[in-house]
Amino acid sequence: MCGVVLKKFIKAEAEGIRYFQSIIDVGGRALPFRRPLHHLFHLLIRHRCLLANLLEGDPGHIKGCPKGLVKQDRHA
Repeated sequence: MCGVVLKKFIKAEAEGIRYFQSIIDVGGRALPFRRPLHHLFHLLIRHRCLLANLLEGDPGHIKGCPKGLVKQDRHA
């Protein structure tokens, strides 16, 4: 799973996506929405068995997660 997530991270970074909308660990604890994408990379290093909702356009991938990746707001 982590290999797949890492590939998605690299793809997202290459496409200029800087934030992920939500991520859930194996214990079911949800982290806050809209975290910087680089936080995900550090979490992957620390937690080998991490489940992430990183599928663009698949809002139902993990229940309760409204979106996958979001592009960085350039006006923020």
